[in-house]
Amino acid sequence: MKICLTLIILTCIVTMTTSDTGNVRLVNGYSRCSGRVEVFHRGQWGTVCHYNWDLTDAAVVCREMDCGEALRAVGYAYFGPGSGLIWMGNVSCSGPESTLKTCVSRGWGVHSCDHRFDAGVICSDIGSVRLVDGNSSCSGRVEVLHDGQWGTVCSYNWDTTDAAVVCKQLDCGEALQAPRDAHFGPGSGPISMGNVSCTGSESTLKSCESNGWDALKCFHIHDAGVICSVSQTERRPAQSTSITPPQTPAAASLSIPPVVVIVLGSVLLLLLLPLIILIQQNRAMRRAVSNMRRRTWTEADYEKIDHRRTTEAFYKEIDHRDDLISQRGA
Repeated sequence: MKICLTLIILTCIVTMTTSDTGNVRLVNGYSRCSGRVEVFHRGQWGTVCHYNWDLTDAAVVCREMDCGEALRAVGYAYFGPGSGLIWMGNVSCSGPESTLKTCVSRGWGVHSCDHRFDAGVICSDIGSVRLVDGNSSCSGRVEVLHDGQWGTVCSYNWDTTDAAVVCKQLDCGEALQAPRDAHFGPGSGPISMGNVSCTGSESTLKSCESNGWDALKCFHIHDAGVICSVSQTERRPAQSTSITPPQTPAAASLSIPPVVVIVLGSVLLLLLLPLIILIQQNRAMRRAVSNMRRRTWTEADYEKIDHRRTTEAFYKEIDHRDDLISQRGA
């Protein structure tokens, strides 16, 4: 029974440890050191939202993956949208973190994002490649990183098959040319590779056959270069190294200088003044007509009253005379 309990406890510890460490992978990239960032949490892989994603965050991922330095921090699902959960959003690493999970974020599964904004990284993995002194980031002298130092490649046996591997590794399309003999100028420091022979299926230049990491029988006047089909301006849209979250648009506020307000008010007053005058004149006319009608009606009434009184007096006078006549006749 004690043995069973011990095994159960050890299993739980291992499970908890596994779920908390070694939790990053790069998916859908061109090598194991480039791709969409995914983290493992609670037994599930999930992506990272690219809001505030920058080279500092990418550097932590590259270091955790043992992939050297961070060359680019990409967003907008540069390596394709993921699926399932989005574990992290608004990641903010300070730089010395050993794992991405220790960086500040909004919390596991807390975000305002969807998979269109999945973050990615491109690292300078050991033996990685860069192009120097070219017209764009996709052309130049070939240099590889080895033992923490950049070195050139000898152009002996260098051809477009070898150049194609470099272009593919750098996400620069196809190889157009494989210039030799320091076409982009001689480099300095070590010449790291010589007599390179790629088959074309390799994902990185370091996977190709060569004389090893020290080409002693070559000089920098023979440094190899490449020209790829994709120029810097034709790269995918997510090129910035820092991506800020979209802000909710605030209500538009209208700011008008006081002078403009005064002028507009004066113009409006001038336009309204004739209308005000017309309204006042109309009221005065209506008042006058009403008074006139009142006076006319009153005079007519008085005339009727006077006529009625006169008629009554006349009839009374006749009646009086008739009475007098009747009295005299009697």
